[in-house]
Amino acid sequence: MSRISNTFSHLQQQGRKALIPFFTAGDPNPSDCVPIMHALVAGGANIIELGVPFSDPMADGPVIQRSSERALKHGVTLRDVIGYVADFRCTNTHTPVVLFGYANPIESMGLQQFAKLAKAAGVDGVLVPERRAAGMTASAWKTSAGAATRVPVSRAVNLTRSLVEFKRAGCTIIGLDSDGDTFVQDVSQEIAAGPIVLVVGGEATGMSRLVRDTCDMIVSIPMFDETESLNAGVAAGIALYELAKIRHP
Repeated sequence: MSRISNTFSHLQQQGRKALIPFFTAGDPNPSDCVPIMHALVAGGANIIELGVPFSDPMADGPVIQRSSERALKHGVTLRDVIGYVADFRCTNTHTPVVLFGYANPIESMGLQQFAKLAKAAGVDGVLVPERRAAGMTASAWKTSAGAATRVPVSRAVNLTRSLVEFKRAGCTIIGLDSDGDTFVQDVSQEIAAGPIVLVVGGEATGMSRLVRDTCDMIVSIPMFDETESLNAGVAAGIALYELAKIRHP
């Protein structure tokens, strides 16, 4: 029987509910992670849910988003988080630890490698939300109307780090959001003529603060009447069209 099953069975026998606290690994500092885990157990935690920092966890709310931003500034990775669990297991072999994170870091490491490392470290479970795991599916290829065969598609494990690398390569990072500093059609011809990375904010939540701060400029599409926002794909198409017009007047 697993640690999780043992824990729930024991609690059920006692007529108790499980206390399962969550915190993001590496926040406020990487060195605090294992001590926090032990402190949670001492405080009555039955299972620990340990968050894996991700660059754009907007759907989880501002508190988790900011905790991920702080952890990422310390350079905390999925491999580091697994290491924290291994250190925790040196003195605690009975409290279940469940990782919560997004598919991107796991896919980057490789599912088989991740499973081996997680099991060896003493991880008891993994929660991966489906809403952030979209990829180039058969439907995506079909609806691209052939564009996917001509435009390289890649998935960034850490969006902010990827944007920084694009900057270093000479690209201008333009964020597309409803409250931009200027309209997309007002981007200068000098900027439009060079290499551009267009970052499209989420339809409901926009861009995370860390991603927004990484952009060189934030632009928006003029909206009239009572229309509040556009579908992200539609907005991206309009923005790319406007940038193309400026680039090739």
